[in-house]
Amino acid sequence: MTFVTRIALAAALALSAFTAPPSAQTAREPEAIVKPLYDSTMKDPARPGFGSKADRKLLTNSRDTLWKRADKKVNPTGRDLGAIEFDVISNSQDPAIKSFSLKTESRDDQRATVAATFTSVYDGAPRGQKVLVQVAHYDFLRENGAWKIDNVRLTIEGNPWALRTHLEAVLRNCIGSDRPCAAPR
Repeated sequence: MTFVTRIALAAALALSAFTAPPSAQTAREPEAIVKPLYDSTMKDPARPGFGSKADRKLLTNSRDTLWKRADKKVNPTGRDLGAIEFDVISNSQDPAIKSFSLKTESRDDQRATVAATFTSVYDGAPRGQKVLVQVAHYDFLRENGAWKIDNVRLTIEGNPWALRTHLEAVLRNCIGSDRPCAAPR
């Protein structure tokens, strides 16, 4: 090995020590963030979506903070259910997702929306199984160069529902009370 080759090799090794691996350099795309949520719910229906610390890291800092504050308000001891009493990923109490597909509906440099269309099958319906097709919209923001989930929008019993609006309502004492809630400002 020549002196020049050794210098070039040493420089390349030194430079690689300061360079992150390719997977860490490239921010994951929004669909690639949503897919594992559905994969894990299908694999283990008892594991609620956004129930783990790893799942919560997928949220923007502001959404994670809002969720923590709402959880602390409704469950100060940490022994009961928190601010969300159902699985947001499957929009149900008992996840039974059989299939799903993802589609990026909109995207620019700072925002993206991914629609997750999923099919759930429930046993015990009056005539056997009930098949339900639903759509969840995941609104993403770029935060520190990475895509993060800022909101999840669903339809519950024909009414629009949004994670952010729900958590804000919990903090305003509107959930679980007899008082009507004012719309968020």
